[in-house]
Amino acid sequence: TYAVQLASALGAEVTGVASGAKADHVRAAGASRVIDHRTEDPTRDAAVYDVIIDLVAAQSLTALTRILAPRGTLVLSAGTGSRTFGPLPRMAAATLRSPFTRRRLKPLAAKHRGDDLDEVRAFAEAGRLRPVVDEVFPLERGPEALARLASGSVRGKVAIRIRPDAQADAASGAAASAAASDRAGG
Repeated sequence: TYAVQLASALGAEVTGVASGAKADHVRAAGASRVIDHRTEDPTRDAAVYDVIIDLVAAQSLTALTRILAPRGTLVLSAGTGSRTFGPLPRMAAATLRSPFTRRRLKPLAAKHRGDDLDEVRAFAEAGRLRPVVDEVFPLERGPEALARLASGSVRGKVAIRIRPDAQADAASGAAASAAASDRAGG
């Protein structure tokens, strides 16, 4: 959701990939078009994309580069692999392949630059970047929260409230919970 919101706020024309049930959610985040991955193969799309951000690794690198513009960028943050190495083999393959193509294939790596963070903060303050929290669970229901997240039906983030007496502002609490969920792989 953040990737769609941020790209839209930066002026990009965004095509999202989601199930039909989540299409409205992705459009509300800023996508002008949504491809239903359950009925359509997004890598067989006639469109060519300047940037592809792959957050779920449902398609091969070869398939993704097929719809990537000749000087486009593919950003990877997930991948299939062994229990031990997780997405690392896929990201390493992209990194090794990148010098031999005009396209840029790169793993998602956070670089904290003050100017970028100031711009993100400005988008958030203007309401153009908002946390989307599907459900908030108390700490003692943590396993239920993780099961909800694993169900694949979540729209946004699942948050776990650590302190039962915390009555913080919903927006700031949701933002902190969403960030924690992102760090935990949610």
